[in-house]
Amino acid sequence: MSYRQCMWGISTVGKVVEQYTWQLRLPGKDLDGKPRIADGDGIAIVDMGAYEYVPPPDPWAYDENEDGKIQKSEAIDAVQDYFGKKISKGQAIEVVMLYFG
Repeated sequence: MSYRQCMWGISTVGKVVEQYTWQLRLPGKDLDGKPRIADGDGIAIVDMGAYEYVPPPDPWAYDENEDGKIQKSEAIDAVQDYFGKKISKGQAIEVVMLYFG
C-alpha cells in the first residue's frame, strides 16, 4: 500500500467517523457545559463525559515567576514532570524549547 493510499484511507475513515458521530444525536454539551464533540482538524472526537477530557497543560504554566521567560529551573520542573508521568514527552520538549528560545 502506498503512502497516498494509506493517507486516503485514514482521511476516509475520519470522515465516516465524523458522519456517524453526528448521527448519534448526542447532546451538544456535557455536564460542565463544554462541547461534547470536538472537531479541530476535520475528524470529530466525542467527549465521553464531563470529566474525561483534560486539555494539555499550557507550557507557560511552568513560568512560575511570570516574567515571560522559561528559566532553567522551570525547564527542569517540566522534565521531572515528564519522568513522573505528569506530562507527555512532547509537552516537556515544548517547555525546554521555550527555555532555549
